[in-house]
Amino acid sequence: MLNRISRVLSVLVLISNASEALAACTPDPPTDGAAVVCDGTDSTGYDGSGATGLTITTAGAAILDDSNPTLDSAILVSDDNTVTIGTDAQINVTEANGFGVRGNNDNFFDNQGTITINAA
Repeated sequence: MLNRISRVLSVLVLISNASEALAACTPDPPTDGAAVVCDGTDSTGYDGSGATGLTITTAGAAILDDSNPTLDSAILVSDDNTVTIGTDAQINVTEANGFGVRGNNDNFFDNQGTITINAA
């Protein structure tokens, strides 16, 4: 009986750890005009620079950061996008020349959450 409980607990720990490592934003990669939702934790940032007209929102306590050196941003977009960081969401800028949210032309950014600079 104790061995069986131990196996069940091991499986629950594995499931718990796996859910924390999932990428946060979907769809990835996005297509033009896509509605993107970010939730969970994404330590590689989100690259939406290949599409325009995106609506990116966070759900719950989403956490994104800029630790991917090739992306250099927690959220990267091109033109004509709307990005809303919800009240429970957090963006951590850990790289020396990193960005929280970076975009080109005609973007709307609404930060209701927290953006922390040099969060490391």
